[in-house]
Amino acid sequence: MRNVNNEESKTKYFKVEEAFGEYSENIFAFAFSLTGDADEARDITAETFLKLLSEPRVTEPDFMVKAWLFKVAANLSKNFMMRFVRKILRLPNYLIDALNKSSSDVQRDVIKNEEFGRLEKAMRKLDGTDRQILYLKYFEQMSYKEIGEIIEVPEGTVASRLSRALRRLSDEFGPE
Repeated sequence: MRNVNNEESKTKYFKVEEAFGEYSENIFAFAFSLTGDADEARDITAETFLKLLSEPRVTEPDFMVKAWLFKVAANLSKNFMMRFVRKILRLPNYLIDALNKSSSDVQRDVIKNEEFGRLEKAMRKLDGTDRQILYLKYFEQMSYKEIGEIIEVPEGTVASRLSRALRRLSDEFGPE
């Protein structure tokens, strides 16, 4: 019995290691697109893969690891944003202004490309779910079905939300 558990553990570890090699950069980019914080995105990426290690279904043949990873990363990113908002709401106004100033200075240094900066600004105006849908569709090339599984809505809802998000993005991103 001990050898069976040892073999299962090795198989599970191999699957997680394989998933990390294949998806860790994508999960990081996704978490960063939602949080805007590289350190937090790294933490979310690490926590996502730690959760995968404890997921009992990881070795099952029909387990959709990519969708599962993005779903967990989305939830962890939402949790971070909720904690962040709660912290910000407790800060005095002069500290909020200072944080906004230093944040925009860092963003200016990081975003060299003006068009990318405009696109990012327009994306930030969209709600979190719309940003997730756009990211998963255009950066991860996921199908409506895969996106629906991640955000837990039907394919038709994904299609209509994507269409609406693209319209909003187009309105926001239009000529300066």
